[in-house]
Amino acid sequence: MRRDYADMKDSKSRFPVAVCGTILAATATVKAVAIFAGTKLLSQSHPFLPGTYYSLVLTGLFVELIALVTLPLFGRATFLRTAMGLGVVFVVYHAAQKWLGIPAPCPCLGGIISTDRGLINLESFISLSLALLLCAVAFFGLVSPKDPSDDHDFSSGGSATVSGVVLWMMCGFAVILLWHNRTLGGDEGMEGSKAMYVLEHPYAIGRLWNDQPPLYSHLLAGLFRVTGVSFDAGRTGSVLIGLLLPLTWIAYLRRYSIEWAGVVAVGVLWLFMPEVLGSMMLEAPAYALGTAAALPLAVRSSGTRYLAFSALIAALSLSMKLTGAFGLLVPFVMLVQESRKRAALWACGTMALLLLGAGIAWKWSWSEMLVSHFSKNRESLVYAFDGIVLVENWMAVLLAAIGYAIRYAEGRVKPIVPFLAAFGVATIIHFAHHPYWSYYDLHILAPLSVLAGVGAVEIFRKIRNLAGMERPAAYGFVLLMTALFLVQQASAVKDRYVQSVEIGPRSPVVSLLRFVGTTNETAFSFQSYWLVAAGLRSPAEIAILPKKRFWSGQIDETMVVEIIHKNNVAQLIIPQENITKQAWSNLLRGYNPALRHGSEIVFIRNDILTNGINIYQSSSPLKQFGL
Repeated sequence: MRRDYADMKDSKSRFPVAVCGTILAATATVKAVAIFAGTKLLSQSHPFLPGTYYSLVLTGLFVELIALVTLPLFGRATFLRTAMGLGVVFVVYHAAQKWLGIPAPCPCLGGIISTDRGLINLESFISLSLALLLCAVAFFGLVSPKDPSDDHDFSSGGSATVSGVVLWMMCGFAVILLWHNRTLGGDEGMEGSKAMYVLEHPYAIGRLWNDQPPLYSHLLAGLFRVTGVSFDAGRTGSVLIGLLLPLTWIAYLRRYSIEWAGVVAVGVLWLFMPEVLGSMMLEAPAYALGTAAALPLAVRSSGTRYLAFSALIAALSLSMKLTGAFGLLVPFVMLVQESRKRAALWACGTMALLLLGAGIAWKWSWSEMLVSHFSKNRESLVYAFDGIVLVENWMAVLLAAIGYAIRYAEGRVKPIVPFLAAFGVATIIHFAHHPYWSYYDLHILAPLSVLAGVGAVEIFRKIRNLAGMERPAAYGFVLLMTALFLVQQASAVKDRYVQSVEIGPRSPVVSLLRFVGTTNETAFSFQSYWLVAAGLRSPAEIAILPKKRFWSGQIDETMVVEIIHKNNVAQLIIPQENITKQAWSNLLRGYNPALRHGSEIVFIRNDILTNGINIYQSSSPLKQFGL
């Protein structure tokens, strides 16, 4: 380590420093032109900017990339010093951009050659993250080199595990209580519909369209058999399975005496996405189970039995949902770090167990999965990863960057490599693959939360070494930043809560469905959470209607109408825009409108309801039903 820092005084480093100074001056000039001379150009709607400005931007981008690629070749200290200079310029640019209110992102490649908002936001996020990372790496690398006296034992016995579990459960039940009788994601209805069907027909699940393995549907049906069909019951089960995340994180981080980072990660992740972690959707349970494949390896890194147990957990995760593979990146990278042979054996064992289960226990269509996931059309391309999610969670990005910077400067990066890999791979795959749904944020934000937890522990370790007034000042600054982040996240959660849909007994739609359901229990809605809330079922063939099923050509609205007519469905909840379509207008001659709720209209078969309502009025009382 001393040799790395000795080149600070080495005259041989003056040449690369001079070169880097020139680069720094060039980038500063480009960014100054971009802000002050190019403001009008940046405000243009078309991204291709004319004249010399476009050339200046590309030149600035080129020299920045050259600097970042070549600087490490001149030694760590040279790289760190120049990184500090580049980072300061980047941060100043973004501060000025925010102050001036320029509507375009940092003028780099993504903001010029693309009109895609997701790509532009991602480019802006990368630029800002690079700035923060460079500054943090440079600061901790130059100012605070590795000193054995800095090490503190953050081992906590079992208190971190208890704290993590308690925090997880408190957050989970707070979400369940807050969103009681309200939606926590549209896919909850589809998972509930699957489970309700399996509850009555456990051996006929093949009639349901399903592009994922059905393990979760069987588990949820078993829970409903005990508790009755209930969103709260399914959400409680999801929170309990999710406990595997803090248990795995803390067990792994305990190996490096930083298990409190896992506790911080729990709080950060719940602030990020309470609706996903607390919902009945299978994304969080599958990801938690996939990450939990690292738990046996964290407890005992050697031993064939522990490796086999880990592979079994991994196979169960994939049998719940194939996106559980994003969680499996953590145990896989752990094994690669220790032994590539064991990693390959583990991967082969996992696939063998998955295929064995698919062949024996799970009746599941691989063709439906392949067609729905890999059929591309223009509509699916609209649903793309938007880097703004990382900008919104800036506190975690900052903590993760600082944690990585400290560990890089001190040569202690290895413990966080599995989470760095999970974060990086998930970001790259989701950026390239379409469609991207908002709950996929879990694959990116979960490992980021762990990295943020590590950053928080490292900052605390640094602050403990301060003396005099510096320590309370540092704690005060950290508390202020934390308070700002908490207020921001609480406001975002409140907004999402207000936007959620009421699906309780007092909802007029649910009340009507339940009342008519006593006569005939068949019903249909594109939003299946209405039916689950009312305890009703659709015909099996149209119980699950995600957008990708339409995009892949596996079904269309004409087929939906035919199935409704064939099954003589009693109640329909149809968007108002559909009633003008020929297929639906012919079908609806046999139905009367009973209720309008927003843009959706509840239709009831003529032999059940003889007199309808004016569907163009804003609402309709249900007095005719005695409700």
